[in-house]
Amino acid sequence: MPQRNSNIPKSAIVHDNWNENIKVPASFQNDKYKAIAYILFRRYVREDAALQINISYRSRQKIKEKFNAFIAESECPIPTLSHRELFEVFDSAIKEQLLLLRDSESRFITSDEYSKLSGILSET
Repeated sequence: MPQRNSNIPKSAIVHDNWNENIKVPASFQNDKYKAIAYILFRRYVREDAALQINISYRSRQKIKEKFNAFIAESECPIPTLSHRELFEVFDSAIKEQLLLLRDSESRFITSDEYSKLSGILSET
């Protein structure tokens, strides 16, 4: 198993340091995973998210459908999702982000900046 680098920052959301302005519904106090999913959705996926990620309308709508109860904030959110389904709710968004990163990487590798940087690094 690979060792973890202690210098890599940990997600404040995942590691219970939710210093957020997002109010987690009281019904989630007993379900940490639903609370984490809710905060991730509010912070990165919703149309009005402060740190909205670049994903397709279709993916955003599919994720939003899973969180419809959150949008209304009037009932217990995602009551029917199992923990497995909950862990997979953001998979489409993750796949889209990785594709965008691969596109950017391929453009960077063929750029003059990369050639210069590669030359400088090979000299050391």
